Amino acid sequence: MTLNAKKTRAQKKNDSESVALPQELIDAIVSEVDDKGSLEACSLSSSSLRGPSQRILIHSLTLHGHGDFKVRTFLTEAPHIASYITDLKLKLWGYTDLVELETLCWVLGKLTRVARCTITGVFLNARWGNVNPTLSTALLDFIFRQDFQSLHVALLKDIPPPVFRCLIKSAGTLSFYNVDLQSHSGARDEVGDDSYTRAPNRSLLLDAGCAGVAQHLRSPGVITHTSTILCLSVMLEQSQSLALIKTASETLHYLRLDCTVLNSPEASRILPFLPRLRTLEVALAVSRANAVFHPNGNVQWFIDVVCNILTTYHKAQGAPLPELILSYIYARFVRPAERPRARIAGGFGNNYGV
Repeated sequence: MTLNAKKTRAQKKNDSESVALPQELIDAIVSEVDDKGSLEACSLSSSSLRGPSQRILIHSLTLHGHGDFKVRTFLTEAPHIASYITDLKLKLWGYTDLVELETLCWVLGKLTRVARCTITGVFLNARWGNVNPTLSTALLDFIFRQDFQSLHVALLKDIPPPVFRCLIKSAGTLSFYNVDLQSHSGARDEVGDDSYTRAPNRSLLLDAGCAGVAQHLRSPGVITHTSTILCLSVMLEQSQSLALIKTASETLHYLRLDCTVLNSPEASRILPFLPRLRTLEVALAVSRANAVFHPNGNVQWFIDVVCNILTTYHKAQGAPLPELILSYIYARFVRPAERPRARIAGGFGNNYGV
C-alpha cells in the first residue's frame, strides 16, 4: 500500500470519527446557539442538526383563531413538529366560525409537551361562559394531558370553580391577572377534578383584579395546594392577601408585596411571622415628577411594615433577613428602560421561578 493510500484511509477514518459525535453532545452544542440565522442554517445542514435546531426555532406557538388553519396544515405535513411546541399562547374569544373552532380544537389535540401556557381573554371583560362549549371541553382535555411548569391566565371572568381548580392543579408556577370566579351556581361544569392533581404549587403571582382568586385559594378543596407555596407575590390592596400570606406562612421563602395601589395601609400593618422567609420584595409607586417612591404618599407605612418584618425575623432567627429588595414602579407612559430597581444584600430569587 502506498503512503498516499495510507493517508487517504487515515483521513477518512478521522473524518468519520469527527462526524460520529453523540447526539446528546450535538444537542447541547446547538442549544448554545442564539442566532436565528445560524439555527436555520443548522436545520438545513444535516439530520443530526435538524432536530435540535427545529426544537429551538419552533418551540413557541400563538393560537388566536385567525390563521390557525396554517398551523393545522403545517402540523399535518410535519406531525413531529407538534412535540417541539413547549410554549403556547392561547387567546380565547367567541369563535363563532365553525371552521376556525374545529381547527383550533384539532391543533390543541396534537400538542403533548407544552411546559409554559398562557391563556388570555381577547377583551377586558371576556367571560368563560362566552367561550364555545366545544372549545372549553377541548381546552380542559388539553390541560389534563400536559405537564405544565407554569400557567398564566389573564383577562378572564366568571370561571366556574371546578374549572379554576383544574387550572391551579395543573402547574407548579401560576400567575393570574384580572381573573375572577363565578359567584353563582347554575353555569356549566365541564370538569370533575377530584382525581386530577399535580405537584403542589410552588410559585404564585396574583396581580390586579384577582380578589376572588385569593379568596378561593383558601377554600377546603384548594388549600392543600396553596399551603406549601415557596414563592408568593400579592397586591396588599386586595383584602384576601393577608389571609393568603398566613395560609402559606410556614413555607414561604420569597414574598413580594405590591403596594403600588395601596389605599388603606392600616389594614395591612401586621403581617404574620414567616419563619422560612429569605427574600422580601416591596414594590412601590414612584412619582414621575421627582422620582421619589411613595406608597400612595404614605412613607411611614412602608417604614413600619418593613421594620416590623425585619425586627421580628431577627429576633426569632438570631440573624438578619438575607435579602430585601425594593422595586420602584413608575407611572404610566414611562419607558421600561427608565424603571430603576433598588437591591439590598443580594439578588432576587429566580430560583423560585416567579
